[in-house]
Amino acid sequence: MEILRVDTATTPFNLGTQKFQFPVVVDGYASTAVTVNVTDLFDSTLVMDAVQVTTTSASKINISVPLKYDADYKVQVYNTHATVAAANLIFEDVYEVRRPYVDPNTKGTTATEIAAYATDEQLARAIIDSIVDDGFYYTKKNINAIGNGSDFIPVWDNVKVINAVYENNVLVTSKTFELTKDGSAITQTYTGELNRSESAPVLLPASNSDYTELIYGYTGFPREYDYRINADVGYINVPSDIKRATELLIEDISCGRLDYYKRYIGAYNTDQFRIQFDKAVFQGTGNILVDKILEKYKKPVTRPGVL
Repeated sequence: MEILRVDTATTPFNLGTQKFQFPVVVDGYASTAVTVNVTDLFDSTLVMDAVQVTTTSASKINISVPLKYDADYKVQVYNTHATVAAANLIFEDVYEVRRPYVDPNTKGTTATEIAAYATDEQLARAIIDSIVDDGFYYTKKNINAIGNGSDFIPVWDNVKVINAVYENNVLVTSKTFELTKDGSAITQTYTGELNRSESAPVLLPASNSDYTELIYGYTGFPREYDYRINADVGYINVPSDIKRATELLIEDISCGRLDYYKRYIGAYNTDQFRIQFDKAVFQGTGNILVDKILEKYKKPVTRPGVL
């Protein structure tokens, strides 16, 4: 189930929490005391840890989840206050908290209009996400990398904030890290004058010495060290052109201009018309203006490697 997180004057989505309701799909649990666990599936942390709540007369409960990120949460409901055990589990589901590319609340005045626009927005967003890898969300992510003997670790993600760095599975607390100005790499933070090493030093074989090492090459990220970088990645705000592209697709969906997606017309001939779609029509969104907008966000390489 998808839960939309939207920005309002009272609950900005980069602060606080949001409550949403879900049905307890087991009869006999209306106005009943239950225990709830909510787990963030990114790192398996408990957002709500054995919290005792009471269902409403309609067998619904309120759950609070963080609004800062687009994330997936597993909700588990137990029919007891005493023990959180598998035998007492009465409900379990995964909820996807997502920020819409266009807020449906701004496109309707009645609940019916808002719900209809939300349905079309979800489909338009899915079409865009099928074209642009990772979409336009804001998430937490673990980036795994290997030190290459230089002062930089290249990143392919749209990193916004570095939360933690683990070196050989140990949290680094003695150093601080930052993004380079162009956002293409992570480097160690230094003060004062510094000549960074952009590439690994060439280390030639040498005889051992009883006095000291003959070759010393300090780097911020030593060769073959293992790094795990916990970072916030993605888009803090949805780009304005993506909002416009989503609106164009929603107009196409609501007006039925994308019906050929269901029919896959290869040719259509009558006395007056002859229609034949080019094969490229199925490689985009079906709207050439939207395709042009998305073109600049498509990555030519999605995973670095060696050919």
